[in-house]
Amino acid sequence: MTPPPRHTTQLTIDSEIDRTRHARALGELIEGEVRFGAHDRMLYATDASIYQVTPIGVVIPASVNDIPKVLAYCNEHGVPVLARGGGTSLAGQCTASAVVVDVSARCTRLLGLDTAARTAHVEAGMTITDLNSVITGSGLLFAPDPATV
Repeated sequence: MTPPPRHTTQLTIDSEIDRTRHARALGELIEGEVRFGAHDRMLYATDASIYQVTPIGVVIPASVNDIPKVLAYCNEHGVPVLARGGGTSLAGQCTASAVVVDVSARCTRLLGLDTAARTAHVEAGMTITDLNSVITGSGLLFAPDPATV
């Protein structure tokens, strides 16, 4: 079996001009927010761990429809991407020198609930607390109790 081709384009964000170019292009592609300023980048440079890595920029999709557009653009231009959702990362997993795609703000819907199968289908930004709040009365509870909610 032949392995898939590897992306060989190297990212070079050597100047504010490069950052501005990517921010402008992404802003024209999506309906969500594109935040490449120093303040927003620093807000996303940390999680609950000791790590601090300043991202290239931050994208907050208006909906899941924005995500494939961001991924296609970043892939085409060799720009790394890091998804940040409704999970419980506490050890540096959501910090990187990449375009952070934060789905926790608007990609938070319950897409389906099957009480017989005891399954829920949710968007990646939904937190455990929000899921349990939405499914109250169904007889179900998502049991893990992480340190953050």
